Amino acid sequence: MYPSPSPSHGGRLAALYRWYHPTIGGHFYTTDPTGELAPSGGYNYEGILGYLHPSPVPLSTPLYRWYLSGVMTKFEFSPKNIHGGAEEEAL
Repeated sequence: MYPSPSPSHGGRLAALYRWYHPTIGGHFYTTDPTGELAPSGGYNYEGILGYLHPSPVPLSTPLYRWYLSGVMTKFEFSPKNIHGGAEEEAL
């Protein structure tokens, strides 16, 4: 992840947006500038966390978002295949 977009990346980086739910104390992360379902789920926009490559590049590590199906709860980033029962989706 990069702290800011750089001209050396040719404008190919995607912003990673962070949202916070004050009641559950959880964060939601997305590359969608509209926040997907976060705003309607009670999440407040906090800002851009950093910038990612939108597709795999050599010598990089994929970033995955984990969630429980049907439940908008805390999301976390981690390497693939480490959370039993949670579903993954690559960002």
